[in-house]
Amino acid sequence: MEELNAAQIMEHYSGVPNADVSSAKVFVSTDGSAREFSIIEANNSQSADSIQTALSSYCNELAEKYRVENAEEYERLRGYAIRRTRNYVILTISDSIRTGNQVVDSYLDKINYDKRS
Repeated sequence: MEELNAAQIMEHYSGVPNADVSSAKVFVSTDGSAREFSIIEANNSQSADSIQTALSSYCNELAEKYRVENAEEYERLRGYAIRRTRNYVILTISDSIRTGNQVVDSYLDKINYDKRS
């Protein structure tokens, strides 16, 4: 996997402007597969909403492309997961359907991220 720099992130996800992003880490596969992991911190909840929408559009467009071109990658993309928690938007495209989302949920539960005392 390769980490994208800030300029590449905005190219990779059209519809995600620099002005909406506070910080981000995006890793994409280098083996030609659709695997990727992104965690993007938005400046505010409104920006997080638009980032979530842009990531969803990105995944749907990618899935449509692979539906015709590559059945294995299409199956991988059908299991993409976008998880939103506060101003963070997390995207996982992994080998097994929903495993990326389970890992994110497990981690957030472990650190009690969304728990209130």
